[in-house]
Amino acid sequence: MSAKRANLILLSAVSAACLIPTTALADPSWPELFREAAIPNETSQLTSMSYDVQATQADGEEQHVLKYKIDIPAEAKPSVTVNEYPAGIDESDKKELLEDLQADIDGDIWCDDHKDNVGGPVTLVSENDKEAIYTFPANPESAEDKVERKMLERSVVTITVDKARKEVSKFQYDLQKPFKPAVIAKINEFTMEGSCTSHEFGRPVLSDVTVRVAGKAMGQSFNQSTVQSFTSIQIN
Repeated sequence: MSAKRANLILLSAVSAACLIPTTALADPSWPELFREAAIPNETSQLTSMSYDVQATQADGEEQHVLKYKIDIPAEAKPSVTVNEYPAGIDESDKKELLEDLQADIDGDIWCDDHKDNVGGPVTLVSENDKEAIYTFPANPESAEDKVERKMLERSVVTITVDKARKEVSKFQYDLQKPFKPAVIAKINEFTMEGSCTSHEFGRPVLSDVTVRVAGKAMGQSFNQSTVQSFTSIQIN
């Protein structure tokens, strides 16, 4: 795999981890526990945040690592500091990757705002004393482009809620049917699994996200996975 292609895969996986828009209202027909967990607790006013991200992409025996820090101060422009680039890339690729990361800053590491992701009935599939698991069709209306819409039209979302904390502890997107993002490409498998943790700010945040994609492009099969870890999360 070329270094440039590795950069694009890493960046697309980072972007995919933030499929949690914030515009729709909660549906009163949703189960009460899901409704409580799917709507953010915004009683505290956010002024600043920072966190570290490590994205590790694997493609067969090849592995590429990207490490960077996001800083969103109260009264200054958000910034990205790259601490480690994928090995083997040149200065022009480094510059382009940094610009893409900078343009993609949104501070959306929350796990509790899924209301705009719901594209159909929310169903309780299982529960025990500690957690409840819900599933629903993804919402294609939340897509930012045609490719994402195709994927969401064919995907199901699963949300795990911690009963004691009334917080989302896990979420997962699963592609149910293959689709073609382009004439020369086909995605056969796509999953995105996220784990969440409580934060003293009062809202659960991402701890890690794993994205797996398999398919064909330009006549060649590919099977890639990217694991992102979010650490040193400071929110004020």
